[in-house]
Amino acid sequence: MTEKVSAIILAGGQGTRMGHENKGLVSFNGRPLIQSAIDRISPQVDELIISANLNINEYQSLGYPVVVDGGDGDGDNESLGPLSGILSSSRSTKHPLILVVPCDMPFLPTDLVEKMTAGFESKAVSIFANNRLQPLVTIIKTEAIDSITSYLADGRRSVTGWLEEIDASVMNWQESNTSEDLAGDDRASEPIPELAEYAFNNINSLEELTAAEHRINNHL
Repeated sequence: MTEKVSAIILAGGQGTRMGHENKGLVSFNGRPLIQSAIDRISPQVDELIISANLNINEYQSLGYPVVVDGGDGDGDNESLGPLSGILSSSRSTKHPLILVVPCDMPFLPTDLVEKMTAGFESKAVSIFANNRLQPLVTIIKTEAIDSITSYLADGRRSVTGWLEEIDASVMNWQESNTSEDLAGDDRASEPIPELAEYAFNNINSLEELTAAEHRINNHL
């Protein structure tokens, strides 16, 4: 890969099943949940931006630029969904490719960008894993971003729908033979083949959060 990559970590979701705490800031193994995604992604990209609409100071304290999701420009930033965060944050990026990931996937692969950009020719490429499309794990060419504006203006919100509209390609994730260490855990130095099963798992509840912490502490 020769083109540089910016990353946008989406932290705008509301943690209704997280005790109504901001999901990215929920404690995960003693640190904010988003920190695991940062640790996994930051070495792979040339720039990292956090997209958020609440708790801005807390996100800024993590040491990366934070872009406030601008919504529709009239203060309505809750109903437009992830596409609004992608659009707002993309205006602050510097590079021709944009990786989008959510804040609640703590086991993202450390070779994600390398694999996704290999032979990348379409306007965007998304991951297929866990038997379904993962639309929020996507690399997008910046030239395709502007079409989000008209898509949202038409009242459409689906990330998958927008990806279909721009003819995004899909990468069926295949774990390589070289396993990875766990995110954010210096003790996890042994190969863990089972990690592939969890690489694209979202943490959507306190129960899932606890289970993911156990995977780290027990080395799966």
